[in-house]
Amino acid sequence: MTTRRTGRLRRTGIAVAITVGATAVPLAANSSLSAATKPVKGGTLVVATKDAPVGFCLNQTNSNASEISVHQAQETLFEQRVDGKTVPYLAESASAIASLDTGTVDYRTWRVKIRPNIKFSDGTPLNADNVILNITAWRGRVAGVTGAGDLAVIANGNWTGARKVDDLTVDITFDLPIGDIGESLYGSGRQRIRSTAWLSQKVADQGSAKGCKNWFDGTGPFMMESINTDKTEIVLVRNPNYWRKDANGVQLPYLDKVIIKVVSEGVQRVNGLKTGDYDVAWFTAEVDTTQYKTLSRMAKNKKMKLVQSKPEYFPQIFLNTSEKLVTGAANPFSSLDCRKAVIQLFDRASYVKARGNGVLKANDTVLGSVTPGYTKAGMFTFDKTAGNASLDKCLTAIGKTTLEFSAPHDTNLDSQKNMEFIATMMATNSNNRIKLNLRAIPTNTIILQYFGNAHAFQPFQVLEGPGMSFNQLFLKGNISSSPRAAATFKALGQPLNLLSVSKHKFTDLDLLYEKALANPKPANAAKDFQAAMKIWQENALSIPTWSLFYFMAGGKQVNGMGELQLLKGGQAKKASNWGIKMTNIWLSK
Repeated sequence: MTTRRTGRLRRTGIAVAITVGATAVPLAANSSLSAATKPVKGGTLVVATKDAPVGFCLNQTNSNASEISVHQAQETLFEQRVDGKTVPYLAESASAIASLDTGTVDYRTWRVKIRPNIKFSDGTPLNADNVILNITAWRGRVAGVTGAGDLAVIANGNWTGARKVDDLTVDITFDLPIGDIGESLYGSGRQRIRSTAWLSQKVADQGSAKGCKNWFDGTGPFMMESINTDKTEIVLVRNPNYWRKDANGVQLPYLDKVIIKVVSEGVQRVNGLKTGDYDVAWFTAEVDTTQYKTLSRMAKNKKMKLVQSKPEYFPQIFLNTSEKLVTGAANPFSSLDCRKAVIQLFDRASYVKARGNGVLKANDTVLGSVTPGYTKAGMFTFDKTAGNASLDKCLTAIGKTTLEFSAPHDTNLDSQKNMEFIATMMATNSNNRIKLNLRAIPTNTIILQYFGNAHAFQPFQVLEGPGMSFNQLFLKGNISSSPRAAATFKALGQPLNLLSVSKHKFTDLDLLYEKALANPKPANAAKDFQAAMKIWQENALSIPTWSLFYFMAGGKQVNGMGELQLLKGGQAKKASNWGIKMTNIWLSK
């Protein structure tokens, strides 16, 4: 046991044509460990994050901040390196092979080899049968696990199935070609593998103590020990079956326990780090810029440790193009002129200067330069004269004298201040002809409302770099142009545009995305991604704000943050939008 600074005890048969991936290699969590920095086993890490999860069933949607707990227990077939490339993790390799129906390598069939000798926390093996069950569940074909309206079912709408080759090999099939399966199997870290028992639970049991609404499992370094009623405290303990060791052969993880607490305000998380109540805390530069400055100064003076993601997340204000909202109310942003007006009257430089606090940089296009979809083509810029001319046309089109709409924002104070600034800016730049009605709504509720066509003006962070596979889920009008997909989802009662935040109907944009995603050559794919983004931008479908990063801070006693190695694949991302894995974290005595 160690002691906190406060004196309180610490809580404690088919031809393979093209292969991507890696062969089995020795495991290494820390690439270089000298005797002086030899990790100490044991101890309890207390982590503060912003949001509580709604639940853990596949048809429940959580915010980024609330995902930190499941990432300690669940892992993905592919992981993302610090340079953005996806590499095999639970998988050993992936190869494009000839499809049965065409006899050619058309990138519609991929053979995935699973890394051997991996077990779930319940002791059962990770094998082909389990991976097939996971894929079947992602596709919404496991009774009770998923249901109508499930976002994951639409996200995996291009997957057509999986078949067993042997105990550690699976062939995964797609409707439309996929040039890089790694991004699809990573899925921004959300294509996590669950145990067979967890995926086989009955609907009646989902609300029980060990049901999916309250419990999760996986192959990861930790497993659940307890969770309180409102999910604001989750206790994880070491998984005795974990499959990884460090470079010196020491079994991972180093920690005995991780306690994750929900602390909604960033300033409270910083104060808790200072007092020693928390060892590590999650932050987003979207609302925690003041906290970032404070923690950066402390890190410079060696009073705190700080790791951050790259600024490769791109928050937008998505403009819903539906003629009517789910309430039946008319939507002014079905008019291109109304959409152009709010974009042209959005003074991004002033917004970033005032609310970015000298920490964030403006993003003048929808996607940042780290993505292959980056282009300035078709992008409207701040121009009061042009904006008011567009507003004149907008008001004529909708028969109003004022462009008025609701402006939802998260319940924390900084989110409210961000939206208040936008409301004042829009009113000023439009001569009081644009009025935003602010509405505070919890993050997890807002997410479902956006996909449910509840709002016209939608501040939302779902776009990221450097890949495009995850982005296309939200940028396309329909998840697939395939007749098979249309028939399949009609039978399931699932709308093809469920994940489309803008609800647009630009099929030429969708087809360009599908063409780009099918191309195994990144340079060629980039041209089509950029052509698609030109269509998005010239139709004024969203307002870019800034390039965003996420960061994690830890006390001086915390070691290993941002240093996790992905086997032979290289170093993991220093931080993601959900946080960091605690696999290699250890505490100084």
